[in-house]
Amino acid sequence: MVFINLTILEAKKIIFKWSAVFFAFSCLLYPFGMGLIANIEEVQYSGHWPGTIFLFSIVTNQIQNKRL
Repeated sequence: MVFINLTILEAKKIIFKWSAVFFAFSCLLYPFGMGLIANIEEVQYSGHWPGTIFLFSIVTNQIQNKRL
């Protein structure tokens, strides 16, 4: 069994770095679920959310890196 020993600061950095990915993945599950129950209009409306979240996270990361 492998144990990962992370400090609280390291865990916060990882969560902050990957939070947009987790959020976008959860937003991807929503239209997928709506598609399974055949709610096509809702899928067409919410299907673009994950891509938009990824684009905003890329832009904010680039802005933060320029300031450092």
